[in-house]
Amino acid sequence: FLLHYQPVDSRLALLCELPLQAGRESLTQSRQLLAAVLRALGVMTLDNPVETFSWPLLPDMPAAQSGADQARQALGGFVAQRRERDGFGNLLVFSAQIDALLPGADKHSGRDYAHGTDCHVTCTHSLHSMLALPELKRAAWEHLQPLRRRLQESARA
Repeated sequence: FLLHYQPVDSRLALLCELPLQAGRESLTQSRQLLAAVLRALGVMTLDNPVETFSWPLLPDMPAAQSGADQARQALGGFVAQRRERDGFGNLLVFSAQIDALLPGADKHSGRDYAHGTDCHVTCTHSLHSMLALPELKRAAWEHLQPLRRRLQESARA
């Protein structure tokens, strides 16, 4: 899998799963959809640089070292490092297949859950999935409501 990580502010960071063979037009459409989702959440700027995380870490990594447990650990370490550095309180994940690998996902069955005492993870459909199947946007909007409420509350505080 291939992920883009982008901090937004102290309240929010994004983790977007990308198709491995995404073309330039597809990436442009995904960025436009992401901007629309963020505006609907009340987030107006997205100026921070994007970081990439891919699994397996090395293209020729042996299968014994590139399984789900190792992917979960590597992804968990990546998110923990970014959380420590950027201090976000919410992680919004647009995912096609990595839901079960996310930090804390093994302890929760929902799409919005607390990870630790000061971070929430909200997971919804990947941007590319929503572009391919527009009917997924309605479900994604429902998935985002708890995050939207938290962002509104923190903006008022």
